[in-house]
Amino acid sequence: MVTVFGVIAPPGGDGRALSRPLLLWGARALWGLEALPPLARGENGKPFFPSAPHLQFNLSHSGAVALCAFSTRGSVGVDVEKIRPRNPALPRRVLHPLEYAAYEATGGTWEAFYDLWTRKEAWVKYQGGRVWNARAIAPPAVPCRGYALAGCRAAVCAAAPLPEAIRLLAPEDLPLSE
Repeated sequence: MVTVFGVIAPPGGDGRALSRPLLLWGARALWGLEALPPLARGENGKPFFPSAPHLQFNLSHSGAVALCAFSTRGSVGVDVEKIRPRNPALPRRVLHPLEYAAYEATGGTWEAFYDLWTRKEAWVKYQGGRVWNARAIAPPAVPCRGYALAGCRAAVCAAAPLPEAIRLLAPEDLPLSE
């Protein structure tokens, strides 16, 4: 089973600053850890716990939002993106032809773009990779689920069952330190 926790910073706040406290909160709540094990990064930057490789997690933040996905059944990838207009040529440059066709079929909105983009990014993070040549990356081959929250789109990918919703926490619920 995969669990995803999220937090939205107060106005003017930064989701990135809440990422590590969110990871600690989830590790305590789900795994009973008092402190986080030492962190390392894989070849492409994905964080992991070398001393507890069975405890899988992934982080993402955009604007005021931070998300952390947790799994004890294998790898997990999560992405969140604040919806904002970009260069109109961006979808054609970064979406695989199958994704671009789906984007156009849904009206070509920025919401549709971010629905597709977050799934792609979460899938790449699930694999432990990075998005280098985004257009060449086909739609995800593992289960992914998309979510809408606070002016953002998010997605999680994992082979384990995916949650119906993201559990949002209040910033004041998070630990200030380990």
